[in-house]
Order: sequence, then C-alpha cells, then structure tokens
Amino acid sequence: MNQVNSIEQFIETIEKKFGGYEEKYFRGQLEKYTSITPSITRDAGFKANESRMYNETLEQRADDFLELASPLERMSKMQHYGIPTRLIDVTINPLIALYFAVEDIDCTSHGNVLIYIREGHDFSSEHARALSLLATTDSPTLKSISAMFTEEYGSSIANDDLIRYIDTPIFVKHCDDLKKSNNRLYEQEGAFFLCSNTLIGGTISGELKSLDSIPPSMVIRVPYEYKSQIKTELDEKHGINTTMIYPELPSFSLYLREKYKQKGISLDDKYEIVETRQSSIPNVRRWSEFFITLKTDDSDEKACGRKCQKCQTKQLSIVDIRRIVNIIISKHQQHNEVISVFVANCNDDYVSTNWIIRAQWVSPKLHDSFKPYPSKEKGINNITWHENNEYSIRSDFNKEHYFERDINLFVYHFKAYETFKSAYTKIKHAYDNVSFDEFLGVVEEYENIISKCYKDFGNFGRSRTKEFNDFLENFIAASIIADNWKFYRTSEKYTIQALKRIIDIGVSDIERHIIIIEKCLPEWRARIGVTETDIESIVFVEKGKSKFTHLQTIPVRKDAIDVYFNEFVAVLPDKKIRISGSTNLFDNANLMLTIKGENNYSAQNKALVTGGKFEFEVFSNKGFGLDAGMYTAQITLPISGTQSRDFVKFAGAEYENLTGQYVKRGSIAPSVEYSFNFSVE
Repeated sequence: MNQVNSIEQFIETIEKKFGGYEEKYFRGQLEKYTSITPSITRDAGFKANESRMYNETLEQRADDFLELASPLERMSKMQHYGIPTRLIDVTINPLIALYFAVEDIDCTSHGNVLIYIREGHDFSSEHARALSLLATTDSPTLKSISAMFTEEYGSSIANDDLIRYIDTPIFVKHCDDLKKSNNRLYEQEGAFFLCSNTLIGGTISGELKSLDSIPPSMVIRVPYEYKSQIKTELDEKHGINTTMIYPELPSFSLYLREKYKQKGISLDDKYEIVETRQSSIPNVRRWSEFFITLKTDDSDEKACGRKCQKCQTKQLSIVDIRRIVNIIISKHQQHNEVISVFVANCNDDYVSTNWIIRAQWVSPKLHDSFKPYPSKEKGINNITWHENNEYSIRSDFNKEHYFERDINLFVYHFKAYETFKSAYTKIKHAYDNVSFDEFLGVVEEYENIISKCYKDFGNFGRSRTKEFNDFLENFIAASIIADNWKFYRTSEKYTIQALKRIIDIGVSDIERHIIIIEKCLPEWRARIGVTETDIESIVFVEKGKSKFTHLQTIPVRKDAIDVYFNEFVAVLPDKKIRISGSTNLFDNANLMLTIKGENNYSAQNKALVTGGKFEFEVFSNKGFGLDAGMYTAQITLPISGTQSRDFVKFAGAEYENLTGQYVKRGSIAPSVEYSFNFSVE
C-alpha cells in the first residue's frame, strides 16, 4: 500500500516502479469495497440467469445491437446500459482511475487505485471470443462451447487451448471497437476484465473467477482528507470531472451544483488543542507549540448518501485542516515569535505522534540567522508546511500492532520491573561497595537480564493515554542506561576515568527514574483498577513479527532469461582478492558481493554489469592481505527497488524477465543469489 496526497505524487509513484511498462491497467474505487466482482454475480438471480438476460436483451432490443457482430461487443454495450454482465470496467488512464477513487468526497472511506501489470487481449483474440461465449448459453460444456465457437467464428479451436481459456480470466484491451458498443468507456480510455468460469475436472462450473483472482501489482491510497483537493485538481488541471466521465445532461447538472456550492463550514467545534508547550531558545524569546486533534461530527445526519457504517461521522478535508492551522496561528501571532502546530486525526495518532500535517509560523521581525529550520513546503504568510505521506498507513498499522490495554501494560511493566530491580539492586550494591573492576564484573554477570528487560519494556506496546505513556517511559529510560553499560564496558575508546564518569551519571539517572516509578506505580494501579488476580493471570506473550512473503503479481515470462554467473577469483601476490566474471544479466545490473571467512572476516562491495562483464574492487583485510583459509562468497542482485530504471526496464519490476535456480522469489521481493567458495593459501 502506498499513500499519495497529490496528483504529482500519484504519477511519480507509478512512474518510479512501472514507468518501463507500456501496458498497465487501473481501477479506482473506494477502499471499503474489498472485493471486485462483476455485476452478474451481485445477485443470485442474475448469476443463475446470465444467458437468459443476455439472449432476452438481444430479442427485446434487437435494433440496438444490429451493428455489433460478436458476443463481447454486445456484452460491452449491455454493460454501458447497466445490464448485469461478467465484465468489470478498468482503464488504461491512471488519472481516470484516480477520479473514480476520489469521486465520492462525502464518503469517509479512503480512495484506492489498483494497478495491474498484465498483457491484454484484443476483442477478436481467440481467448476473448471463447470466454464471451460462456455468457450466451445455459450449462456450457467444453464440447458445446467448441461447437458454438466454430459456428460463431467459422474456425475451430484446439481442445487444450479451450480448456486453458475457459479457466483463465483476461484483460481486454482498449480499442476502437469500443466506439460502437460503449462510447462512454472508450472516451474514458476504458478496457475490460473478462471473467472466466472455474473448470473442475474438465467440467465447467457456475463459479466465476473475478478480478479478485488477480493480485494487483500495487495499491495506491488517497486518504479521505485529500480526496476533495485531488478531485478539484483533476477538474481544473486535467479536465477530468463528472461531465467528462458521464457526458449526459443530468451529470452536468450535478457537476455545476458541486462546483459552485458554498463549501465553507464553521470550524469552531471541529478541533481540540490537547497540549500546548511554551519554550524559548537563544534569541527567540517565545516559541509556542500547539498539538491538535480533530473532532468528528456525531450528529444523526449521515456523512454520505450511501449510509455506510464507516460514515456515521463527518471528517474534515485537508483544506479545512489548513484553515484550522491558520486560525490557531492568527490567534497567537501577537505574543510569539515562532508558532508550531501539529495536527493529528485522533487521540491514537496524537499519542503515536502520527501527524497529518505540521506547520510553522515565524515572525518576519525575527532575524534570518535566528529562525528555526523550516518545514518542507513553503507557503504564504510566513507559514511553512509539512504534509505526511504515510499517516493513514501508519495509523492502520498502529491500530493492529502498536496499542495495548492499560491493564495489560501495567502488569507487563510491573512484572518486568521486579526482574530489572532485582538485577539492578545487585549492580548498585557492587557500585557502592566494591572496586570498579569488580563492579564491571557484576555488570557483565547481569547484562543479559538487563538487556531482556530493556527489550521487553520496548515491546509491550503503548497506551492510548498519553499521561500513562509518559510514566511508562521511565521504565525504558532506566533500563536503556543500564543496558548501554555493556557497550561502554567492552569499548576500547573510553579511559577508566571516562568510563567511571559515564557510570556515575548513569547511576544517578537510573535512581531518579526509580524514584518516579516507585512513587507512581501504586497511583496508576489504583487509577486503572489492577487486582492481584490480574497480576497473577496476565502474562506477556511476544507478538510474532508478521512475515512478508512476496506474491508474484506479474507473471514470469516464457522467454525470461535463465540467469548464470561465471566467476574468476584472483589471489594477488599480497594475498588481497580481486573477483570478476561474466553473466547474462542486463547492463546496469547493480551487484553486491559479500565475502565471509577466516577470523570472522566479512566484507562487501558493489559492481555494475557492463556488456555481460563485472569486476569488484580489490578486497583486503584493513589494507593487508586476507588470512589463509576458506572463504564463502555470494553475489546478490538486490531487489528491483534498488536498481536503476534502465535495468528494471529489461528485468521487470518483479524480475519477471529472469528465471533459473539463482532467482529467489520469497522474502520481500525477488532477488538473485549466487554463491561460491575460494581459498587463500
């Protein structure tokens, strides 16, 4: 999932990964629609009577279909007029798909654009013709479809091909044939996804394979807050609006009503200042920071006409959010030289510092040399802005992985603190009573326990109450100080005097945090209502990290190259190593070479493939030759996101043009790995 806040970001995101592909299909829709099915399957009656609806339409409206020769052309026209079919609309124009994603600005669902990198088929392709026949007959069989194909098109079809066609849905290309059957879709640079049936043991079942059966190569999200702004930009800069999409007169009426409707709303009760900080830095006498959470309108009025469950409340657009920021700044300009405003969508985002937008106003009277570092986007009225391109995705992640119930958090920290305090008490006793060397020995004895406590404190999760989070920070702060002692103890860069000074400061800071912890633990226990039963029964179970396994969304091509490497290892007279070789990888492949061997030796280097050749820089051991022994080397072609566009253009965004034993398609994305051994005498 990728978030974009503007058309420019949208185009850049597509071009960055898929710029080298001539054929791309897009579909825009609201994110709440998690399934993409054809209209024929949205009602049991439609699905059971697909062929009857098709044939009855031709019988009742024969004159409307006289110029359309094929079943697919007829279905295309039926789709245009709302007759249920097995077709799903897509487009080859990303901006048209973007319009459909943001079209409904009242619905608070985010908008999604799904991108498919697939080879399409012509209207007249054998595959498209065979699939379209399935809609025209009851209880189709391979034999009956084969006979119908010959009768309809005057040619025969191989049985093996027919079996493959019936079970494989396809994208049908945008073409001039659409002018006759569905001119609106043609003007939208539209195309179709043609659903197939499912073939079970040679029998054609009634179940259809919809677009859900094809994973998108990318999903781009437009957050609700930016839908209105992007919709306006599509109209004003690209001429894509309701009248272009739906050229009928009623659509023009809706377009005018929406365009000129007064959109200003009162913002007085739409936000809350949840925190204010006052500070000063040299030469800036007064700097105010305001932390804002947005409110939703919980009135009975639905936010959109669809009566969605998600739309029980109204939310603000980015335009209104900017207005709120300007209101706050204007109210406080007179008494400040710098004002910073941080806006979060809700309390959860505030607690996790997940801002929709940040803004900073600097008084024009403040000398340039004293001005703080500004945010990224410059604006008018001495206000600079920073828009977050990930806030909606991070918010989703936090809901699932970040927050924990307060009662659980208390018990987790309470139990881990008992372990930490027990170990730290012994360390502190040594600090007070034995020599420094003996003290360091005690630190080493308990450092694994301290490290585990620090790790656990960091993994327990976060509260939705900021005040409680602030208290819990004391556990992390105390444990990280003690955990860092193992690094200082083993480092050669610190003198004994410097190390003693670090320990002295650390002990003082830990003691300060312990005082806060032991003073506030009983208060928070009473406030949350934690019982002895809770402490006995609640046990922390570390959440397993979600493992991402790459899903190949772009089919590996039949003509993909079988990757090979031929390496040459030269041991130079001074025992340094030069590695070169040949490969059939395309030019500009950025290779990584990792060498591991004797005495924990490990080194890496990079090289580009040019004309089928590569050569890495000389490997040494801190300027000297490598020790005698065996070494393992691995040449890696990292994921496509790290490669140049010139290389990805040939290899493919998912390395679909590469195959063979060295191509690895697990993990986060496809890569290439080739290993070999060599020795140094």
